[in-house]
Amino acid sequence: MLESKYVDDLKKSSLLFTLQLINQNFPGQRAMNFIYYLPDGSRHTLYQTRVNKNRLLLVFYDPECPSCHDVMMEMLHDKLLQQEVDAGNLTVLAIYTEGNLDVWKTTISELPKEWIVGTDREEIKQRCLYDLKAMPSLYLLDGDKKVILKDVSYRKICSEILY
Repeated sequence: MLESKYVDDLKKSSLLFTLQLINQNFPGQRAMNFIYYLPDGSRHTLYQTRVNKNRLLLVFYDPECPSCHDVMMEMLHDKLLQQEVDAGNLTVLAIYTEGNLDVWKTTISELPKEWIVGTDREEIKQRCLYDLKAMPSLYLLDGDKKVILKDVSYRKICSEILY
């Protein structure tokens, strides 16, 4: 399609952009690095994030998104997930990717203290590092930040790490 003479240059450019975005962060590849900020304002990167037992659950979310709320509630009430985190077998990094910092700050307390909760201040979308067309977006990474599972359901994550 990108080579077709029947597709105009603007459409080709859009298709190429989408293709490049989809091809990032594939299983087996190292996930794209990004900067995030903790509630205290300290700056961190994905690559600097300490990972317990070679497993990092990376969650991109928006507390105002209904499907994000549903998945986050499922995670919050999942005793097996909590046990894995408490036992040091899994690190959870939840990143708010939208721009309303007031919303983020008022909802941080709803998430477990054992999770790392940060905001990227919209860097991920601005730099097109991850395909975030649907939220939440869940990735399972290893200790080297290589992608094990890309943008999958919470149930799929559970089948890989919990059961």
